[in-house]
Amino acid sequence: MPDHQPSASPLLLSVQGLSKAYGYRTVLREVRFELRAGECIHVKGANGSGKTTLLRILAGLTPSDTGTLLVSGREVPPAVLARTGAVGYLGHDPYLDGRLTVREHLEFAAVCFDMVSPAVRIDELLERADLAAMQRTRTRDLSRGWRQRLALCRAWLSDPRIVLLDEPDSHLDAEGLDFLASLLGERRAGAQGILFAGHRPPSGWADRVLILKEARLAEGAG
Repeated sequence: MPDHQPSASPLLLSVQGLSKAYGYRTVLREVRFELRAGECIHVKGANGSGKTTLLRILAGLTPSDTGTLLVSGREVPPAVLARTGAVGYLGHDPYLDGRLTVREHLEFAAVCFDMVSPAVRIDELLERADLAAMQRTRTRDLSRGWRQRLALCRAWLSDPRIVLLDEPDSHLDAEGLDFLASLLGERRAGAQGILFAGHRPPSGWADRVLILKEARLAEGAG
């Protein structure tokens, strides 16, 4: 069980009345929840339940039909928030350009986030992910597990306040899972809020669980 009290931590994100439909199919209906600093929330649900859609909306990649996002009490459009580097996102697919090297991917992301002098941060993450020796390797030559580690580095590159992860443990070996666990474990000291979707995360990763079923989100058991 978590040894801290996230309910007493500052509120990072408040999602209010979020809805999304594709044609006649409603994927999300009046979704509401809060994410606090230092908290990790696990979103569970069957395949096709809308977990990926929820994360993509919060990351500014898919527009919602209705709903409001409040960040630290201020309404912010998801697309605007994502461009500031305040949100780190790892999708179901890492979306890496195979022509770029490992380091080039992170350097490009740093430019997108308007990071100043990102080299030290890039070096730190590559070292922690055991990717330093591969930093000049083109990503098309990496295994799926190594690409997943790189995508995790990118998600944490800007030291975001909010991190959104879609099945982050996918394709990771034991050492890759340790790397992910170390990133998640820093959320309390760094005052980050983390929302991740997945089926079978290791015990102890999440502070609480939300279940997405029939387009609605509800508190659930781990």
